[in-house]
Amino acid sequence: MLDLLSVIGWDGYFKRINPLFTQIFGHSQTEFLSSAFLDFVHPDDYFATLAEMERLKAGTLTRKFENRYRTISGDYRWLEWTASPQIDKGVIYCVARDLTQQKETEAALKRANYELEQRTAQLEQANTSLQESEERNQLAMEIARMFSFEWEVATDAVKRSPHCADILGLNLPLAQQETGAVFFQRIHTDDRDRFTAVLQTLTPENSTYKITYRVVRPDGQIITLEESGRALFNQHRQLTRLIGMTVDITARQRLEAELYESRATLQRQLTEIETIYQSAPIGLNVIDCDLRFLRINQRLAEINGFSVEEHIGRTIRELLPNIADTAEELLRPIFETGEGLLNVEIRGETPAQPGVERVWLESFLPLKDGDRVIGINTVCEDITERKAIETQRERLLQQEQAAREAAEHANRMKDEFLAVVSHELRTPLQPILGWSQLLQSPNISFERLQQGLSTIERNAQQQLQLIDDLLDISRIIRGQISLNFVALDLVEPIMAALETVHLAAEAKAIRFDLLLDSSVGQVKGDAGRLQQIIWNILSNAVKFTPRGGKITVQLTRVAYHAQIQVSDTGKGIQPEFLPYVFELFRQQESSTTRTFGGLGLGLAIARQLVEAHGGIITVASVGEGQGATFTVQLPLTSVANPHTPDDRNSPRLNLEKLRVIVVDDEADSLALVKFMLEQEGADILGVSAAAQALSVLTQAQFDLLISDIGMPEMDGYKFIRQVRELPPQFNRDIPAIALTAYAGEANQRQILAAGFQAYLAKPIEPQQLLDAIATVIAN
Repeated sequence: MLDLLSVIGWDGYFKRINPLFTQIFGHSQTEFLSSAFLDFVHPDDYFATLAEMERLKAGTLTRKFENRYRTISGDYRWLEWTASPQIDKGVIYCVARDLTQQKETEAALKRANYELEQRTAQLEQANTSLQESEERNQLAMEIARMFSFEWEVATDAVKRSPHCADILGLNLPLAQQETGAVFFQRIHTDDRDRFTAVLQTLTPENSTYKITYRVVRPDGQIITLEESGRALFNQHRQLTRLIGMTVDITARQRLEAELYESRATLQRQLTEIETIYQSAPIGLNVIDCDLRFLRINQRLAEINGFSVEEHIGRTIRELLPNIADTAEELLRPIFETGEGLLNVEIRGETPAQPGVERVWLESFLPLKDGDRVIGINTVCEDITERKAIETQRERLLQQEQAAREAAEHANRMKDEFLAVVSHELRTPLQPILGWSQLLQSPNISFERLQQGLSTIERNAQQQLQLIDDLLDISRIIRGQISLNFVALDLVEPIMAALETVHLAAEAKAIRFDLLLDSSVGQVKGDAGRLQQIIWNILSNAVKFTPRGGKITVQLTRVAYHAQIQVSDTGKGIQPEFLPYVFELFRQQESSTTRTFGGLGLGLAIARQLVEAHGGIITVASVGEGQGATFTVQLPLTSVANPHTPDDRNSPRLNLEKLRVIVVDDEADSLALVKFMLEQEGADILGVSAAAQALSVLTQAQFDLLISDIGMPEMDGYKFIRQVRELPPQFNRDIPAIALTAYAGEANQRQILAAGFQAYLAKPIEPQQLLDAIATVIAN
């Protein structure tokens, strides 16, 4: 018998049923789906069913719950329910079996048992009339495989009706005339104690019994007997006789065991099939001849963009109109021909991803009842990603050549840039090292001394600028550039940048024409970075403008932007190079015979900084030898009269007698800092190791701590953390400045977090150090 499958909602209404409901009960599917399931329950089963429903809502599984359902004719049929609540979906999945025939059989057996019990009682009452009904009883007992017995305790004689011989496997005379002791030996050894115990409990007040036990026949076959009897006692309460009926229930027990095992096996198989069906990584469904979904698994429901419940009973056209025409064109012929389709590619959209075309590989297999196709089983696999990979692979193959060429070009640029970096970093070292050796001569004149020192300082500054440019580019590439935005007038950073390049311009007799409109307004920006932008453009102009040339600097307002223009009468830019002016590592001239130095980073840095301010930078040049014009536009701000930092108001401090401890493992750096501060009158103690400095700090008081970061054994971070853990009387709260060659912003944040109040990046200048000391002492 097939199962009745249904889905019931929390509201008590059927959501879905399989066709077996209408076949068994006669009601139409519409009647079921429009009625509460309790409407069909037998009145006597109503409250028990309602209580079971509440347990399901609480999340308890239902197993083998029985009730009766009304048919269209008014009769009732017994059902055994297994149900699983899906609380997150608000529904209950139910499987029911029709137990009507089994119930009727059980009722018949129950009635037969009852009749047997009644008959046993009547035997004693109607002993005198037994002879008259013997033939009828014998016939009934033969059919029911039962026999009557009587045991006389005094003689141990057992008398049985004739049908016992066939049941016990004995010849008739022996079966009808046997002693109790002999029969007791036929009882299965595992059941003897229980059998004896039952007899021992009999009393005149409790004289009836019923027991099931096994008997071993002479042929070795084991049978199961169910015995119902009554004990008779004399006036002394002594057992004198047992009378009763014995039924062979071996066949019935075997059938019940087989039925139970069959049910368990079927339920296990159904559970396994359902688990596989629902957890399959590919889509599966069954549709009927109207192209309605009868069954669908979770994967295909997800592909379609609806829940499993929303599919059942609805057509493909109702749920998936975008692919309905294609589906009907493929499926309709299958119902006519009975031939399936394998590995068909279908393209379309579903509500799961509106507007996105997907690709599915589908197979359609007919379900038949004889020769008639009653449905179609669909197997669906989403291959969109696979198709995209195939398309991408083709595209990659096409792009391979272009990518290889681009990589070769990038390698050439990298090699050229590294060659330029090597050249630009090494070039300043030559005069630095040369003059350093010459200055050690005891016979050098004062004029030569000043010339050498000036040359060393100029080349060191040039090398420092190259390093700063490389660090800026590193920060920009990693997205770690930080800006301190304030409202400011652009005249100030323009004039500061001009001040920086004026000596180089004077050396080449280059004239500046300034056309600065002070009423342009203010922009929101980082004053230092804006000065860097303008300096990069101006230094570029000075570099490429020949002796006696002219550079024009203009500040004007264009709509809602402040515009800075720098025009020169210099070398100009070739038209084919204009698109690459602001790219990293790009130079119009990068050969070993180039006329102008530099890494080609300045303008790339300028563009990144301008864009970080929300502005744009462009360049124009008629051609080589015609000069160039760089234009920067920055958005104006509406804020008036802002308060901006003024370096001229930086605190100043008299260092006379200031007790300073300086820690640095590099002897030359330590000596330089000591010399700088001793020139200002400070009292300096130099220490070459952090551990030694900790010991000194616990022995004397100091006004200021200056420490290097990169030191062996204990670095500056660990050193300052240990200082901050000292007792207050041992310089725990001493102002501290860090000196570091690690110039990254992450290192700077780490320095302040460790416990320093300020930091200076090496190489340091005397005024930078004095300003930093003044700031931390004043604070």
